[in-house]
Amino acid sequence: MLFSAKYFHHSELKNGFAVLLAMYTGLRIGELCAFKWNDVDLKNGTIRISETIQRIRVFSPDADRKIKVSTGSAKSQHSSRLIPLPDCILRMFKEHQKTSDGSYVFSYKNHPLEPRILQYRFKVLLKNAGLRDLNFHALRHTFATRCLEMCFDVKTLSEILGHASAKMTLDKYGHSQMEHKRTAMKHLDRLFARPA
Repeated sequence: MLFSAKYFHHSELKNGFAVLLAMYTGLRIGELCAFKWNDVDLKNGTIRISETIQRIRVFSPDADRKIKVSTGSAKSQHSSRLIPLPDCILRMFKEHQKTSDGSYVFSYKNHPLEPRILQYRFKVLLKNAGLRDLNFHALRHTFATRCLEMCFDVKTLSEILGHASAKMTLDKYGHSQMEHKRTAMKHLDRLFARPA
């Protein structure tokens, strides 16, 4: 799946920066929606993930709504994490901050953006770019698999993703690395084909 950073960061396209941030960090949609400006350290080039927003089904018969949007602590103790940012995303953060109002990085009328709205806007961006329909979570999968292809050390990737262990990261994303493995094994042909 190929994306153009220029396209998704275009000022006319709402939440294009949220898409890029997910692509470059592997953040979950709920983490992006709960993300506050006090979690961003532009000086040191890091972001802290500590909260998430979830849509929860309400089963009470006297409830006004069947779905409740709830903000809470990150998914697990491993989900709470500090992530260093690449320079390109850090520059975009500085630009985004100029037009942002309120305490949330991605907001609607000074309230956190609801995951369903961000998912909808992502689908609009895909359609406008002529790309096939995808779930927002595909960005996290893309980030993880590209990092493995670039030979990220698995423990580091696991910590960036907020996984409990490196094994969990490999179990989730290692299966898609067969082509990468084939390429690596082809190097053996060259090694053993050398004259003695």
